[in-house]
Amino acid sequence: MNDDNFLIDQPLSDPAGIQSFGWPAADPIRSVADALMRTTVSADAVLTPADVVHMIGGREGVVRNWLREAVPSLRHPSGRTVYRWGDVLDAMKRAA
Repeated sequence: MNDDNFLIDQPLSDPAGIQSFGWPAADPIRSVADALMRTTVSADAVLTPADVVHMIGGREGVVRNWLREAVPSLRHPSGRTVYRWGDVLDAMKRAA
């Protein structure tokens, strides 16, 4: 069989040659949890940088740089840097 013409020799209805390229199924529990978090977090909520990235979306490195430059940080007792959600929203309004 000539390798250049192998598709011609295959019947078009052969299911072995058909592949599905669908998107992975979304986890419905995770989707509901994400929607609840975005709609119920208060302005006084304290979030980690990862939480902020998750909440507002976007490229992680860009959002983290913006956080450091535009949003006043708080120090968690453990030494981690955290942010008040209201301060994040205020910084977004100023940038708009």
